[in-house]
Amino acid sequence: MLRTSLNKFRKTVRRTLFCCALSIGISPLVMAQAIETGELDCVIEPHMIVDLSSRVDGIVENIAVDRGDLVEVNQPLVKLDSGVEQVAVSHARTRAGATAELQAGTASLGFARRRMDRMEPLFKTAVVSSDQMDEVSTEADLAKLQLQRVRENQNLAKLELLQSEEILRRHTISSPIRGVVVQRYLSPGESVKDVPIMRIAQIDPLRVEVIVPVSAFGSIKTGQLASVRPEAPMQGDYTAEVTIVDRVADAASGTFRVRLSLPNPDYALPSGLKCSVKFLTTSSAPKLQVAKTTAPVNHVEQPIVTSRLTATTQMAQCQTVGPIQDEPLAMSLMKTLKSHAKDIQFRETRDEQTSGYLVLSPDQGSYQQAKAYAETVKAAGIDDFYVLPKGAYVGRVSLGYYRVKADAEQHQASLVTAGFDSELITKTNQQTAFWLDLETTDVNVIAAVPALEGINIETVSCDSTLSARN
Repeated sequence: MLRTSLNKFRKTVRRTLFCCALSIGISPLVMAQAIETGELDCVIEPHMIVDLSSRVDGIVENIAVDRGDLVEVNQPLVKLDSGVEQVAVSHARTRAGATAELQAGTASLGFARRRMDRMEPLFKTAVVSSDQMDEVSTEADLAKLQLQRVRENQNLAKLELLQSEEILRRHTISSPIRGVVVQRYLSPGESVKDVPIMRIAQIDPLRVEVIVPVSAFGSIKTGQLASVRPEAPMQGDYTAEVTIVDRVADAASGTFRVRLSLPNPDYALPSGLKCSVKFLTTSSAPKLQVAKTTAPVNHVEQPIVTSRLTATTQMAQCQTVGPIQDEPLAMSLMKTLKSHAKDIQFRETRDEQTSGYLVLSPDQGSYQQAKAYAETVKAAGIDDFYVLPKGAYVGRVSLGYYRVKADAEQHQASLVTAGFDSELITKTNQQTAFWLDLETTDVNVIAAVPALEGINIETVSCDSTLSARN
């Protein structure tokens, strides 16, 4: 009976509100929105809190910041004691740069080949036995394998150097976010084992948490704007955007949670404040002006906090997706994005990229003369050569091909020492990439296409047309 009486009371209230709305000329829908999304209490929190720790055990040598300091992304904050690691890097660098074994292996191979060249005419005239010739040939093969082993060991030494440098780099801990230091847990001389070093909070943007009555469920959408008013002594209204609307309500309290993102580029607002929030309808959103922030004591006027979220919601934005190396993938993404974009265009670029460096002898005039020149190179103990039989470089001898320019220049210097001139030729190949240029008013278009994950997306300024931009 009590439930029946409550239902009759609710119906009476709704009927009265409806009649009042009609009598004063207010739309019942707008009035319902005001009832559902009236001013609510909220809390302003940091967007992210990070307890900075170390991947390696060690002793803190230096901490470059203190509580309240602003930090940037990748800014070095903490240095651990790294004396042993620095010595390991020096040792690995010395091993990687050692060339004595390589030079000895090259000399041994050159001697073995020259000896075999001298033995071949004697073997053909039966002056030396086949057993002697086989021995000389085997020694040349063994010298070649020994030189290959030396080169492999040198490559392994370079990898060990990279490993040592990476271990040393881990002893310098940098900030993963842009924010402010909230707390320092350790001091120089203390161990970082299993404990955080400091706490960093990202306060641009800020996170606004709101507890909303379940009766308003469905009236608040992701991307909707809201006016946030912090508690005293802060003053002014700030524009925020709804980022998360919980789809699970709390039955005990009859509420659900909503999260908003509040831009704070000049750090005018601290986190940890209570606030009130009013969700805006589509018609009221453009009329809202963000107030100036004033200091609580001296009332010095601060710069106007412009809401970037309002701009992106009302205006079209242009984005460039790419580079995409696979053309079928680019075409497939273009078809998927067409339903989300006002305009979209496919673009192809071709770039010249350096693939390596070729060391060539001076032009000898013909292939036969190049072969004769190669014999003089071989007699000098240089075994890394190839006579080019055709193409643009016919009549020249290739004296080595290198991926790294510094290695090619070092080889050129050794050739000059041996009495041979050379020319360094830069080899290139053409890289084709595909791009998608799109214009859209949907700020969530990228999130709506999971296939774009891992592909670079850049927001660019919009011209009158996409073709003008290309």
